[in-house]
Amino acid sequence: MTSIGRRFLCLLGCLGLLVGPLPLGGQERAVAPIESPRRESPRPVGLTEASSSLKGGSMFRYDFRSNFRAEWLGVSPQERVLLAKRIGDQGTAWWARQRGLKRLCGATGRDIPQGLDGIYLGTNRARVVAVESKGGSSEPSFNYGARQGTNLYAVRAARRVLLSSRANLAEKVAHARLLAAARAGRLESVVVRTEHVRGRPGWPMVESIDKAGVRLEAWRAMNELERSPVAVSALRLGRAKFRADLATVPPSAGLQGLGATAAFGGAALMGWQAYQESLEARDAFGEVGSGDMTLGMATARTGLAAMRWASAGMLGLAPAQLVQGLPSGLRAAGRVAGKYFLPVAAGVELFDAGIALHEYSEGMMTWGEFCRRAAGPTVFAGSVTVGAGVGALVGALAGGAGAAPGAYLGGNVGALAAIPLQYAVDWYWSDYFEELDSRGYAAMATALAKHYGAGQ
Repeated sequence: MTSIGRRFLCLLGCLGLLVGPLPLGGQERAVAPIESPRRESPRPVGLTEASSSLKGGSMFRYDFRSNFRAEWLGVSPQERVLLAKRIGDQGTAWWARQRGLKRLCGATGRDIPQGLDGIYLGTNRARVVAVESKGGSSEPSFNYGARQGTNLYAVRAARRVLLSSRANLAEKVAHARLLAAARAGRLESVVVRTEHVRGRPGWPMVESIDKAGVRLEAWRAMNELERSPVAVSALRLGRAKFRADLATVPPSAGLQGLGATAAFGGAALMGWQAYQESLEARDAFGEVGSGDMTLGMATARTGLAAMRWASAGMLGLAPAQLVQGLPSGLRAAGRVAGKYFLPVAAGVELFDAGIALHEYSEGMMTWGEFCRRAAGPTVFAGSVTVGAGVGALVGALAGGAGAAPGAYLGGNVGALAAIPLQYAVDWYWSDYFEELDSRGYAAMATALAKHYGAGQ
């Protein structure tokens, strides 16, 4: 299992919160209500003062400056448009840096002018922010059938970049990452405006924010790009990077508590079952040499009990990876336990089913006892299969995780859900066959009484 509290319960939360990964009707509304302009800091200070620590950084090849007036007064009106764009890019870069956003693509290091002005990874990870930079009084334009600063525009602009044969790999991968985020519902678009007075920049402000869902548009674009030779490699690389980002998203405190509670509860139930199987193994060694019990069967039962104890211990240890105050070695052990719980639990159930089948074939148990013993592995297999199917569907259609990782995470959820189901089914079968045997013994006694009475 990849993670009891962190991974598969996040998927479980997504299953409940996800309204619909791929709507089959019309296109989702592209433009959400746009917030009014607002200042992003309590005091306006010069860019040079505020961003002196950024000089020499890797975000731009030029230093941040607080005054472009000399250039502004000495260039033509056409060149002033480019200078205003530069002022806007500088303001956006400072705004993003102040909020801890990681730059994926910006104003430099690009081979084509198309695409977003800036693509950033949010501080909460797996939240991609598409930024349109505006300097001075320039207004957002309409391209690709959408308005700049909206999620719909961001998706269509990313598609255009990926289909370009002149765009470099870095900018293609950044735009592919944006598409993957849009498909998973983790994209937001922002317009950041930096006004200026004759080349002297003012304070960068967020002019609009769009968080509208564009899953369907992103899904269509990615399906088209999968068939494009110039786009497919960058698309897959960007999608893989986004999945890695998604894996780092920590669950909420509520989900962490729910995951730990479910894991400890499941471990307690499995521990009780392992204890019962240990008692059966002890009794089996006492019966060796009498009846049908052999040393090999007694050893097999002991091995089953040991494997069950190991599985319960792994399930109980997995939440340790979520506790920040624990030693690093214990947290690492929790990660390993969570990763391998599912294959170990599957091996235990398969071994249990094999022992039951062998003992039944040797005449060591009745049909009712065999049904009770086989019910547990059957419930486990069915629950894991259903969980894996749902996880694969969500991972494939909703984006982000992907079909194969989604199936594995869903299988882990199914394995945890199977534990109480196994107890319920075991109780049902035991009660059913106990009642059936009672009725059978009563009917046999009645038949014998009638037979011997008639004989007298």
